[in-house]
Amino acid sequence: MTPDPHAATSPELSAAGAARRERMLEDILGDMVARHRRRRVRRRAIGAAMVVIALAVVVAPLVRTPPAPMSTPSPSLARQADASVRIRIVQSDPDVVARLAAPSSPGLVRRIDDDELVRTLVEVHRPAGLIRVGTEVRLSAAVTGVDLIQPAPPPPA
Repeated sequence: MTPDPHAATSPELSAAGAARRERMLEDILGDMVARHRRRRVRRRAIGAAMVVIALAVVVAPLVRTPPAPMSTPSPSLARQADASVRIRIVQSDPDVVARLAAPSSPGLVRRIDDDELVRTLVEVHRPAGLIRVGTEVRLSAAVTGVDLIQPAPPPPA
């Protein structure tokens, strides 16, 4: 058993209490050994990664592949290419911005007061309260999200 530096001030433990303290000490010491081992491995991995990055920075500019030699096209190929080239002028549609712009006033937004919001949330089976802190207003529960989609309970009979 490990000597207790606080033995003079701590009460005497029963045999079960002393055994429990020994088990706790063994568990803690095992955890500390594992923690130190993980820390050592992490430090070594970071050091190795830094060495690899430094080597890559030094070696990468030294390793270059020569560019492929450029070949000039033959005059007969150039004439064939000229015959197949087609030029088409495309003009912009001046109404494209008006057609594709977002509406200036969203038609689906409706302002409601706090009481109506709480009633609506209860109606759609997402009861939540309002919490006001300073100028912020929050709901007391999550009311949106894929994880909340559930079938609605059957209406009371």
